[in-house]
Amino acid sequence: MLRYVGARVLQAVPVLFLVSVLVFSIIHLTPGDPATVLLGPNALPDQIRQVRGELGLDRPLPVQYALWIGRVARGDLGRSYLNGFPVVRLLERAWPVTLSLAVGALVVALALAVPLALLAVRYRRTWLDHAAATFVAVAYATPTFWVAILLVFVLSIRLRWLPPSGYAAPWETPADAARLLLMPSIALGLGVAAILARFLRATLLEELAREYVRTARAKGLGERGVLFRHAARNALVPVVTVLGLQFGTFMGGAVLTEAIFGMPGIGRLLWNSVLSRDYTVIQATVLVTTVVFVLVNLLTDLCYGLLDPRIRYG
Repeated sequence: MLRYVGARVLQAVPVLFLVSVLVFSIIHLTPGDPATVLLGPNALPDQIRQVRGELGLDRPLPVQYALWIGRVARGDLGRSYLNGFPVVRLLERAWPVTLSLAVGALVVALALAVPLALLAVRYRRTWLDHAAATFVAVAYATPTFWVAILLVFVLSIRLRWLPPSGYAAPWETPADAARLLLMPSIALGLGVAAILARFLRATLLEELAREYVRTARAKGLGERGVLFRHAARNALVPVVTVLGLQFGTFMGGAVLTEAIFGMPGIGRLLWNSVLSRDYTVIQATVLVTTVVFVLVNLLTDLCYGLLDPRIRYG
């Protein structure tokens, strides 16, 4: 196990290096200049050159990259060009918000997908199966931002059940946090629920066609026992893969969801940094997000051994 984890960590090093090079290159090749954003459109050329020199943007790109990656290797992610705050502090504020949203969206996705898939398989080729397939198709085809707008219009403006936007830390005010997280979690988790339900239904049907299921039925085990005790557990291994990928995507920042509901998370931080050409914040956010994505994939792979004892790591 330890050897496997060590090998995966070593494999992540070149991935992080390539991501850092790509992000650094793309950012500096896009139009726009942080000095112009800071000084405004009426700034004089001498003022722009002075600010660029203070920020170190007048140096060759390889030198800038070497200095930046050297600081990152020492744990220094730099300071924001826009306000001078340490990037680490900005990320510390934003990550709990996005993590709360990601967990809430996954809870919603699982709460919808698992019952839908089980009902569709248990009563396949009936009206329940067709109704579940229709819901999955509609949920998958509906854009997240449209679901978010509809939720705000219905639940906040018309019915006044929930606040339209904002964020509260779950460890400080759990009740307010739950009310504020409910709509964003539904908006972000609905599409994932459709993917999971469709994937889980197909996997369950594949498992039900295997020989061990026929053997269980021949021994007199009921359909419910076959489905829940045998097929469902074996179908979870590929579903966990989808969950891990989706969770990593959530942690990358749901820009539209956070913007619509006024959540100060990673997606909103990254979007504002792109608009203001805040290079240090963009580079650090993408790099840290990549690290989280790699770790989530590693934990997902380790979960396989818990679900299927036949899996061994070497």
